[in-house]
Amino acid sequence: MSTTTTQRLGPIIKAINTQFERQLTNQLGKPKEAPKLTSSQFGLLSYLFDHKNKVIYQRDLETIFNLSRPTINGLVKRLKQNGFVDVIPVAEDKRYKQVVLLPEARQDMIKHHEAFEHDYGQVEARLTQGLSVDEIATLTTLLEKCRQNMMRE
Repeated sequence: MSTTTTQRLGPIIKAINTQFERQLTNQLGKPKEAPKLTSSQFGLLSYLFDHKNKVIYQRDLETIFNLSRPTINGLVKRLKQNGFVDVIPVAEDKRYKQVVLLPEARQDMIKHHEAFEHDYGQVEARLTQGLSVDEIATLTTLLEKCRQNMMRE
């Protein structure tokens, strides 16, 4: 497929992601009583919240979120400093560090879950504004295929 007559997909996808994250971060910061989080921090906390019965190591988060080690380290460090997570070294192998959502953070997430879901839904609705249900389904399928293609080595 030639991209000489059309704009390249990579920059478009990157720009959409940047705008999505920026708007989500702005939306998540609106409730005064909810903790101020970036979309990346919220995503990581949500993952820990949704996988509470699974042991999750810091290095696993690199693969799960497709982010570099320094980026994940920074995210986890800030979340730890702000009292959302704890990092527990594994006794058998100090290279592994388990990331655990703290009980207070879990309670905050439960308390603000509805507001967070609403905010996320608003940003997603803006993203898909003007698209039919069928077009959204097709877009989702195509983007998932692209994601799977990019995950292949």
